[in-house]
Amino acid sequence: MIRLAHIVSHPIQYFAHRYRAIARRPDVEFRVFFGSRMGLESYFDREFGQTFSWNMPLLEGYASEFPGGSKPATASAIERALDAFDPAAVWLHGYGDLWTRAGWQWARRQRRMLFLSGDTNIRKERRKPLWKRWIKPLVLRPFFRSFTGFLTVGEANEAFYRTCGVPASRFIRFPFTVDPLLFDAAAADRPTERRRRREQWGLPLDACVALWCGKITALKRPMDFVEALGQLRAEEGPPVWGLFAGEGALREMVEKRCAALGVQARFSGFLNVDDVAGAYAAADWLVHTCDAESYGLVAVEAARMGLPMIVPASMGAVGMTDAARPGVNAWVFEDGDQEGLVRHMRRMATNGAERAAMGVASRRIYDELSAAFERGVEQLVRTASGEGVP
Repeated sequence: MIRLAHIVSHPIQYFAHRYRAIARRPDVEFRVFFGSRMGLESYFDREFGQTFSWNMPLLEGYASEFPGGSKPATASAIERALDAFDPAAVWLHGYGDLWTRAGWQWARRQRRMLFLSGDTNIRKERRKPLWKRWIKPLVLRPFFRSFTGFLTVGEANEAFYRTCGVPASRFIRFPFTVDPLLFDAAAADRPTERRRRREQWGLPLDACVALWCGKITALKRPMDFVEALGQLRAEEGPPVWGLFAGEGALREMVEKRCAALGVQARFSGFLNVDDVAGAYAAADWLVHTCDAESYGLVAVEAARMGLPMIVPASMGAVGMTDAARPGVNAWVFEDGDQEGLVRHMRRMATNGAERAAMGVASRRIYDELSAAFERGVEQLVRTASGEGVP
């Protein structure tokens, strides 16, 4: 049995089920070291505009420590905790904060294996100023040489690492998946959940519903979706209802614009993690708009629920081995291409057979992502044990 330490800034709701999957293995003693307790207690989210706490067990099913106790950990506290645990390998999520830097320094000093995960997206990087795109790989190239393996979430993430000189032999595909505790029940009886949610939000049972899910802020470009719904309505084609699942500073503006355009739309308000699967069950397809999205977990959630999707090309989840596969389960439009967004929405609304086939493909793709994650866990543990080190 080997000891594997993971260092991350704080408990993240999307990661807990991944930790449990690793902890279930009999060949590894796995422990997560959190830099702070952020996310465990209720807090005010400025983008959502409200106070909430995550309705899920963030710490159950795996071993964890808070080296700083009730306060954010210091670098020395992280190093003392690693001294006590004495892992054979250290896995860092990100590399820009005090806690992960302390973990990197400890592992280098003790000559332990290092693994890195993150969701940096090459498409997003290319939108930065030229000087940043030039200097960042130069700075990171020698740093990245210290890592044994990179837990990559998809093609755009791997492309970024390649620009920094990381060979593909060090990639361990580690795709995002969803917590089965949160999605399995809704997926197992989707027709019942669909009916219940449509009644809850006042959506006709036979309506064609496009889901938009996220924080209603400028960064997510919700008005692009509103304008597309308005254009479809003006064309007097098949009626499409919009379902906004989320909350944010632009909600009032979005509602007013929907009313001005005569758009049929419903707003669920903020949905906690244990409630969001219902929004996908209620919908016929997902529309995602954004301005430079690193990954886009909504694509993974949509795939799990068997929804086709319309997504921007810059999103990290887009790729032929990723959650949103162009022409397979997703139609992809270029960032800011309003006519492309409308064209794909029109196609979704008018071609039910194609939409259904893409939904089947989504479910198959999610199964592939789940299998790839299991293989990634296996490869991570095997490599941390010294087998097959590149």
